[in-house]
Amino acid sequence: MSSLQPMDLQPIPFRVKKFDYSRYYIESPKVRGILSLADVVTNVGRVPDNLMPPNQMPPEGIPIGMGTTPIVSFTNQGDKHSPTPQELISGKPKSELTNYITTDRNHEPWNEYTLGTRPVLLLKTRTILSKVEWIKDCYTSLGDPFITVNHSTVHTLSNQPAPEVGMQ
Repeated sequence: MSSLQPMDLQPIPFRVKKFDYSRYYIESPKVRGILSLADVVTNVGRVPDNLMPPNQMPPEGIPIGMGTTPIVSFTNQGDKHSPTPQELISGKPKSELTNYITTDRNHEPWNEYTLGTRPVLLLKTRTILSKVEWIKDCYTSLGDPFITVNHSTVHTLSNQPAPEVGMQ
């Protein structure tokens, strides 16, 4: 068995079936607003059987690999700041923001993608916030606090109950 490389994946067409952001309300003395976060699937590929470890075939029968990219949005509900050029430079100390709550019951929704496989499979992803940090005294060019986000994403793959038109 050789190691898996991105060019080894056989592309699988997919469609977005359901998409929403995970949302959190952040409240601290210096930072206040709504954080929206999603890890978006950008490509999906089938892993060739000969590159799978022995006896490691997934229950769905189709081993896949995928690429994703995060999207982070922060809607500032606190004060704006007119940053100086020095305040636009990163590399300053970070302050972890631990006071955040979900904005509603469905704050970490499952996003769904239909894969053009036979049988049609349903790929579900869920993005979960793990850490938010504010870079102290650092602001965006729009005067909002400069924050960084760490997250994890959970994925599941299952048979799609009814195939989508045009996917096969």
